[in-house]
Amino acid sequence: MGMERTRMLAGELYDPHDAELVRLRARARDLCWDLNATREPDTELRRRLLVTLFGSGGNTAWVQPPFYCDYGSNIQLGIGVFFNFNCVVLDVCPVRIGDYTLIGPAVQIYTATHPIEADLRRTREFAKPITIGSDVWIGGGAILCPGVTIGNRTVIGAGSVVTRNLPEGVVAAGNPCRVIRPVETIRHFTVGSNDKIPATAEIPPAPSYLTDMNTTLEAVSVVIPVRNVVGTIDGLISGWMSALNSIGRPWELLIVDDGSTDGTAAKAELTVQRGKNSRVLKLEAPAGFGACLRLALPEVQHPLLATSAADYPYTPADLKNLLARMDVESEFQDPATDQLVMRKPDIVNGCRTGVAVPLFWKTLGRLYRGFCRIALGLPLDPLPGWLGLREHLRGLGAWIVYGVPLEDPNSAFKVYRKAFLERFPIQSDGDFARIELVAKSTFLTCILDEIPLTPKSGSIPHALWLPADRKRVFRKPLFTKVPKPVVEVEAATT
Repeated sequence: MGMERTRMLAGELYDPHDAELVRLRARARDLCWDLNATREPDTELRRRLLVTLFGSGGNTAWVQPPFYCDYGSNIQLGIGVFFNFNCVVLDVCPVRIGDYTLIGPAVQIYTATHPIEADLRRTREFAKPITIGSDVWIGGGAILCPGVTIGNRTVIGAGSVVTRNLPEGVVAAGNPCRVIRPVETIRHFTVGSNDKIPATAEIPPAPSYLTDMNTTLEAVSVVIPVRNVVGTIDGLISGWMSALNSIGRPWELLIVDDGSTDGTAAKAELTVQRGKNSRVLKLEAPAGFGACLRLALPEVQHPLLATSAADYPYTPADLKNLLARMDVESEFQDPATDQLVMRKPDIVNGCRTGVAVPLFWKTLGRLYRGFCRIALGLPLDPLPGWLGLREHLRGLGAWIVYGVPLEDPNSAFKVYRKAFLERFPIQSDGDFARIELVAKSTFLTCILDEIPLTPKSGSIPHALWLPADRKRVFRKPLFTKVPKPVVEVEAATT
């Protein structure tokens, strides 16, 4: 990512004539042109175009052409977002829209703005991000100005001009848009002249365009190694089942017992019987994270494989964000053809956040980033959170020795493509497997990404790197699986 694009996404002054930005805008214009030229029966073509155009959520969005945007890649959608005819989104900064939000015809969403000073305005622009919650309804012709945030379940009247943030659960309208009243908790559906459907009435099913399109989402298998967690295993499994039921795609949950001695496996088997699509696998003796993943991989039934762990309070709901990023195609230079192609990531890592960076390291980081930007022209992002000095030094070592370019490589919360994991053997038994898999992906020129997880205030547990794993991967890394020998049996003659 170039410097001007980095500045643009950060909300800083940037040069809109930068070559990279011009190329990205031209790409979005071409995709919008193709989308707007489709006919109503071209549903599959529209779906492919939306997946390519949007940063995320294109696989479940419904857009009535014509539609226009600046970049497309900065539009991040939840499940089932609907755009009616003639919408415009100037996504210079990120535009984030939550699940099942409805956007009326001719709605205009502007992140772009300009300096007040005329001289500066000739060469520079800047933008402010816009966030729209879930289940929001924006009436036709409304305008959303740069930097606004709209809460969940809020309704905005047609023709409104939103210049300030709106809380969740309100009806708002006007120019400028102001809160009129809270959204009533009782749903009033007019049937006759004075008849009302009571609040306990059954809500009509979602329209077919929201249910049919979810079948295009890739299914996911979640693998969680556990060991001696009998007191928390029930809550762990129940939490994951609840989150998986809300992701809008097929799933399965594999609990791998890593040689527990306190009855964890038995209790896990009782818990999974109360749900669905869940199984328990067992190792006879403790072996580690990598060994558990190696055991589970042949049992995985779906194309995406997510991993987590019980040693840190990961938020299962974060899986939706990681999966959304796995669905996004980005430009990738194919080393074989030297051509730019569109590809989805092979790995998305969840970076743990929530602990503030100590003042000394924050100051040192600012000085280092300032030096890189001024002397090397290399803009760097600040640390998303503090993992502890030991974990940061380990991450630095993994980057220098193994080429692992992640802020939190030891995070267990990752999503992989199963086809990627099947390309080579997992050589590590312990937590070092997380480093090994990312290192091999960089060597094989795969696509990686990293997004922040829900902030947690607790300390980060130390990953267990077994010396034998590090030595094995460093000295003799295997990038292809050794084929099993074929034993030929001669037919008996009589």
